[in-house]
Amino acid sequence: MQQWMETDFLSSRGTFHANFKHPSSTMKGSVPGGHSYTVYTWNATNGNAVEEYWLINGMGHAWSGGGPYNFTDLEGPSASLAMYTFFMDHPMIDG
Repeated sequence: MQQWMETDFLSSRGTFHANFKHPSSTMKGSVPGGHSYTVYTWNATNGNAVEEYWLINGMGHAWSGGGPYNFTDLEGPSASLAMYTFFMDHPMIDG
């Protein structure tokens, strides 16, 4: 996450400066019968979310959510849905 913060800082020519220890917002949630999680978000000065970091409590090294396949954790929130939602809520705009 810190590497992406540096990448976004450089690509914005210094206009986006995030501090990992100071997110713009924090949201807690849980999957019924599954893992709890915290979502940390960092916003640009215009209020648009630039980065999200999901910390899933008690999950090992696995894909969060998904189907009953190897290397997935069905008790976690859906990583696929989280990414889809983020990108649909924050489309890239030319210009």
